[in-house]
Amino acid sequence: MAQGLRAVQTEEIRQRRISMQKLVDSQKIRRSVVRTVLQYHAQYEKDTAKWDALVEDSFWMKQPVTPFRSFRKSEVERDCRVIRGANAIVCDAASLRVMVERIGCHTARWKRIKRNDFVQEDFLNKEITVCYPPESSLSSGSSTDSSSGPCSSSRKAKATKRKVTALDEIPDKNAESTEPKKVSSASESGDRLPAASASENEETYSKMTFANLQSQRGARPNDTEDTASSKRMKFNTNQQNALSHSNKSSPAHVAASMGSVSQSSVAAGLGLRKTERTSAYYCINEDDMIMIEDLLMCPFVFRTRNAISCGALTDCVMPGMLRAQFSNTNKLLSMELVFDAMGLMQQLDSANGGKVTAQVIPGSLEMALMPCPLEARVITEANPPYNILHVNEAWTKLTHYSQLEVEGNHLLPLLEGACLENSVGVVVPERSGHSLEDVTRGRAACSTSVHYNKLGEPFVDFVCSYPLTSEADEITHLLHVSMELPQQGYVA
Repeated sequence: MAQGLRAVQTEEIRQRRISMQKLVDSQKIRRSVVRTVLQYHAQYEKDTAKWDALVEDSFWMKQPVTPFRSFRKSEVERDCRVIRGANAIVCDAASLRVMVERIGCHTARWKRIKRNDFVQEDFLNKEITVCYPPESSLSSGSSTDSSSGPCSSSRKAKATKRKVTALDEIPDKNAESTEPKKVSSASESGDRLPAASASENEETYSKMTFANLQSQRGARPNDTEDTASSKRMKFNTNQQNALSHSNKSSPAHVAASMGSVSQSSVAAGLGLRKTERTSAYYCINEDDMIMIEDLLMCPFVFRTRNAISCGALTDCVMPGMLRAQFSNTNKLLSMELVFDAMGLMQQLDSANGGKVTAQVIPGSLEMALMPCPLEARVITEANPPYNILHVNEAWTKLTHYSQLEVEGNHLLPLLEGACLENSVGVVVPERSGHSLEDVTRGRAACSTSVHYNKLGEPFVDFVCSYPLTSEADEITHLLHVSMELPQQGYVA
């Protein structure tokens, strides 16, 4: 009998240990789920499959109303926002991503840094056509005279046009677009070119206009009838020096010995520095977590990173409290975030210097049509080809198009200069902005692109696109807010 009682006691102890181990494992998993969900929310995780692995189908998230972010009108319930489902939280993460990207966007330094980063990236990604002296002049090592350059009428037939990357693409502000690239001898510069400082490169790029880049971009077929066939060549720093300083080897021989070049090597050769993008993250401490059965509560701090280095006057810090409820499968059933939304809005104002208040992001067509002199707005249909329905005065001033001229036209071909190609010879850019299909699905987006006004003049445009919903919670229109990123010394 005593042995039987001892066996029962041993079994009870074993069961208690198993239960305690299951509880510890469950709490560990739930802590990890909360951290991962906050990480996905701050970093804009687009994959809904990853969200489905963490949240139930009936998941909802409650938070204060955030007028400085894009959201659906149907989400407002009792003065709070309630987001339901994995797809809705992805849309909310996209809205948060756009808000973080725009921190400090009204300061001149933010615009200059954003423009410089875009120009450098576009500079490294495209190829242009430049005129080189004929092979005879390279092999002889003779210097090229400006009065009888390879692009002059007497030697134009002998000029060879080659496509190169950014190493040969630093334009001279006062030079003509057809001026030949001079080749220096080895005795003038030695084995290596002097390395330019990063500040000098940034100043060069900030002063560089896309008109200069466009004039040096590949010529049209009718302009190159009397020239030799174009050859595409990619250079790294040492290979360009080999071509510049060699007076015995022909360009064809040098080209045969060259391999592939990465953008990082090109950027390193030029001394370029690209500013790291502004990002955000949630800080939570596991020691502060309180877990009672299926509930978890803890404080958190939402912070931005690199906002000051990207041009904002301050980073944003938002403390708050979190309450999460789990299912039996350790998936989230609900999450409630409590924080001071108006306090965060004041920090966004401080990041802009306090001169410009944080703009309320419209969520409906009625709000988007309200006068807003500080933003260049254009409203389009929500489906391709995104016909233009309305533009405000600021957008008209930016693009020189009137409401009557653009109404009913397709947005993207208009801004990308496709309609100007035959009249003014505008070359359609090789890179486009964000996908409007994602915006049609309710995910706000922003990007920097090269756009063209009515006169065919290019300008660097930072565009934010937001979905507009109706009373039936359907996305009926899209709002696009444009901001020109001027050259250094000019503030829009």
